[in-house]
Amino acid sequence: MFTFGGFVGALVLLNSVWFSESATKIWQRNTHITLSENWEDGKLQEECDGLVFPEHVETVVWLDLLETKEIVLQTTGQIFFHQDQNDIVLNERSTSRINCVKLKELVSYDWYDPNNWKNPSLDKNPAVPHLERVPCRRDDVVFPAWEYSGTITFSHFNERVLSFRSFKWGSENWTNNDWNLYGQRGIMKEIFYEPPSVVINENYINSTRHCYNIPLYIVCQHVEYNEDYKCLDPVQPLGFCTEICGAHILLKTDIASDDIRKILEEHSYYSQTHLSEVENGQDVFYQVVFTESDFTGSSLDEAQAFYTKLAQVMGKEVIVSMHKSGPLFVRGKALENALSISLGSLCIVIILLGGLYLSYYSNISTDTLRNRIVNGRPLSNVFATFSRDNVGLHYERHASESSLHLVENFENPMYGKETPASSQSNVTATTTDEVPLQEVEEAKMKETKEEDNENADEE
Repeated sequence: MFTFGGFVGALVLLNSVWFSESATKIWQRNTHITLSENWEDGKLQEECDGLVFPEHVETVVWLDLLETKEIVLQTTGQIFFHQDQNDIVLNERSTSRINCVKLKELVSYDWYDPNNWKNPSLDKNPAVPHLERVPCRRDDVVFPAWEYSGTITFSHFNERVLSFRSFKWGSENWTNNDWNLYGQRGIMKEIFYEPPSVVINENYINSTRHCYNIPLYIVCQHVEYNEDYKCLDPVQPLGFCTEICGAHILLKTDIASDDIRKILEEHSYYSQTHLSEVENGQDVFYQVVFTESDFTGSSLDEAQAFYTKLAQVMGKEVIVSMHKSGPLFVRGKALENALSISLGSLCIVIILLGGLYLSYYSNISTDTLRNRIVNGRPLSNVFATFSRDNVGLHYERHASESSLHLVENFENPMYGKETPASSQSNVTATTTDEVPLQEVEEAKMKETKEEDNENADEE
């Protein structure tokens, strides 16, 4: 069975603080049931019998101002609603489109997952380290979805204090007193699942100062690794979970960050850059990252120009190191070019071998390529007809420059004439393998006369 739990939705805030948009990390998860991104297959179902929850729900779902035919929950499901309002109406005749909604499996979300946060000024900059994409003590944290933010976990990381400059819940700014009063009560306890202690320090000055005290692997376990790089030998700057194409330069922190920014602005026309303070073991450095969303190699040139200018203005002693990836290299294109060259070479070899075979193979007839190219003999035509004396086929070979009269050469000897006419040809170059028909007839007539004379003598 499922239970309906009561919760007072309105939060009374004791104090307000100044809120800055300059270093903002915004929680972008929203579990509201009216959003298609939370529906199975992202669309309404054909059967509209009520709101259907999936078998597995790992996050809290807030329902309010809802009218539906029925609600299908797990046996352990809970619904939170305002105590003084009748927010949920079950109506068998309801025509609300919520009746056609089946929610997809809803999971909990991790605080240290960079994919759960967005920053309008940093999201499109690939030079920002992954570690700096989650909140730290210098940031303003915003939860615009209020109670619809889902359940938030903390990676089983035993961090004693979670601190940030300001905390905004919906449209209200919270202080430490607000968090202590409401942060672990009612639905807030379901949203922030076993959080560490929270410290809101509104007096913290926003700067590049290093502000992370969590291990990098806590963040990297949520980052997908990309192996399709457009450069040779990619590099991995500090704070990154993956390698990049570009360069990163480490500088000592005894110089002013504003001076670094001025030089950086002069040498970052095509590449995307980011300056921040990073920690490497026990040492802290400034790190400048040069890269591109679509790598072309410009970031390498600009990083080298920045390095040269910085050494001229501030001296090489302020530069700790510079690491650059290799030049532009598209692996797919290189493979295509290699295959094209190999196949083209193979075709040329086959054509050459075929030409040699046709030219010098001894069993090929006289009308082959060798006769045309090497000997220069003209083409000839061969004709085969039935012999009129029923001896067999009659073969004739004519040179290509000869001409034939079709009517004369295709006369029908059995139609329209008592005596078959002989085939006439004006071909000059003709060879034959049979005795001419006229000689055969003369021989037969001679034999007939001789037989007649012999019979006359006998009589």
